[in-house]
Amino acid sequence: MSFYIAGTGSALPEKVVTNDDMSRIVDTSDEWIRTRTGIAQRHFCTRENAASLAVSAARQALERAGISPEELAGLADRLYDNQSLGAGPASGSFLTRGMVVVPCSMKTLAGIVSGYSDTLLLRAADVTLKERRRLILVPRECPM
Repeated sequence: MSFYIAGTGSALPEKVVTNDDMSRIVDTSDEWIRTRTGIAQRHFCTRENAASLAVSAARQALERAGISPEELAGLADRLYDNQSLGAGPASGSFLTRGMVVVPCSMKTLAGIVSGYSDTLLLRAADVTLKERRRLILVPRECPM
């Protein structure tokens, strides 16, 4: 089985907080933080939230993959219980053009990568890859 990543996207909150900014709030220094964590700055949400950042990242990924939001929205038309492993999407005979997982937790991503299929979501993603269809994952957290 082979697959490729057609497009990726990312989004960060606008507000940047440096180590010097942090040292004004707590008893620390830029040097102390950098030597122990490697962190020079971080982004804080003020107006943004996880959903708005995910939407921005998803739009960017779709654009890079050459897929329009309308094309993507046109793909969704049914709902299934995640524990229903006998539902249509668990089978390669269930015809789709692809699958989108929004949001995709790191646990779900790990299950997809390892082929662990104990839920309908994971089984459907596995089938999507085996049938060489597009699979779009929009992670909701970023591992270090």
